[in-house]
Amino acid sequence: MINFKNYPSITKIVIPNKITLINNNFSNTFNNMRLLNVCEFNHSNVIDVSSAYAYCYNLRNTLSCGDNITDMSKIYYSCSNLREPPKCGNNVINMSYAYYSSGVIGNPVCGDKVENMSNAYRSCYGLNGFPVCGNNVINMCNAYAYCSSLNGIPACGPNVIDMSYAYYNCRNLFGNYVCGPNVINMAHTYYFCSNLRNKSPVCGNNVIDMSYAYDNCQFLKGPAVCGPNVQNMAHTYGFCFRLNGSPACGNNVTNMFYAYYDSGVNGAPVCGPNVRDMAGAYRNC
Repeated sequence: MINFKNYPSITKIVIPNKITLINNNFSNTFNNMRLLNVCEFNHSNVIDVSSAYAYCYNLRNTLSCGDNITDMSKIYYSCSNLREPPKCGNNVINMSYAYYSSGVIGNPVCGDKVENMSNAYRSCYGLNGFPVCGNNVINMCNAYAYCSSLNGIPACGPNVIDMSYAYYNCRNLFGNYVCGPNVINMAHTYYFCSNLRNKSPVCGNNVIDMSYAYDNCQFLKGPAVCGPNVQNMAHTYGFCFRLNGSPACGNNVTNMFYAYYDSGVNGAPVCGPNVRDMAGAYRNC
């Protein structure tokens, strides 16, 4: 196939359906073609489209994702002028960074077979629907970080292990906090989710790191929670002014550095038997 990157001034590419591809790998094909506006191409026989349109800042055409695609990682990375709802094919496994810092709008999507959606929609300020997370997702680290227009209920699939930063700075989410049963890392998960009002925190039984998990969730209410396997709860409830009830600290916690800094907890302070650092743990309580 033609090396399109040899023609950086191209603004429109049309590949007829009758063209036979020599392989099913389309990764990096149009990467960094910054003037490209439109690309008409049927993805039906392609498996890998990773980074296919990454850094195509002016791309504006209708998005597609064929049913045979398994890897769409970074496909529309930094395509800031896109104004279409995102797509995800039925067989996609990897959608990490797929729409990172792109201009997609509307509702996010996640196919049933997706395992990796880390950073999939990070910094997609135009998304304004409900978050989704497929049943097979394992990694949703940063999946919706900085999606400040999302206005739905948080989601976390039953197989998620890493949900760190998943909803970081998603200020318009509503509904209940969620934490999947297999989550190990929920560091910074709900940092600055300031519109989740009058809801109680959650922490799964397998969580090890919940540092900053609810930091700056200023409307968080109910008693504090700390799962039985948590080791790191640094800054977990910092600036949670409306948190009420007694503080919590599990038996396996080693770090509760500023854990309840400027929070509304009341009652007797606690300190687990394995805590090594509790500097500032109850400062300004």
